[in-house]
Amino acid sequence: MSLSVFSDTLTPTEIAEILDGIPVDSHFKGDPISPRYPEGKRRESHMWSITYDTDPELPFEEHLACMIDFVDEKQEQFLQLQGRCDRRIFGSSSVVHRSGFDLSVDELVGPDEHSARFDLKAPNVA
Repeated sequence: MSLSVFSDTLTPTEIAEILDGIPVDSHFKGDPISPRYPEGKRRESHMWSITYDTDPELPFEEHLACMIDFVDEKQEQFLQLQGRCDRRIFGSSSVVHRSGFDLSVDELVGPDEHSARFDLKAPNVA
């Protein structure tokens, strides 16, 4: 599960300074998408990302809770990014049959502490 911040204007270094966190992964706008093909397509935005390597035996909800706790602890910093970045939590788990989810941090951080209202359910798998 990872939390990623994308921006056209803020570099990964600037995002790290605001969030006070060193990314596990990052890239700059204009970087090659594939290092094997440096003349190929380029990244369209800057990206800063962290990943939580929690115990794979933990329930999916606990993995997600780690990310939500990080966002909650950094709520003021995430508000500084509002309007300047696309902040998303990406995840997948065998608990949800390897299907993933993509959750906007804007759904978690809003004008008041009660702005986050969402349900996550495993998809129906035939």
